[in-house]
Amino acid sequence: MKTANHSKLATSGRGNCIAKLTINNRVQCLRLTECLHAPEALINLLSVGHILKKG
Repeated sequence: MKTANHSKLATSGRGNCIAKLTINNRVQCLRLTECLHAPEALINLLSVGHILKKG
């Protein structure tokens, strides 16, 4: 995968993920679709292009 700074990041899989967010002591679940697994990534990355395409 190509990143915003034009470097390359290897991915090893794709799938759906569930993120649990705690806001004001309430747990909310957020379903993320088509997530890429990038073992070498140091932080979680979001695709702005994919977000815009989904609306």
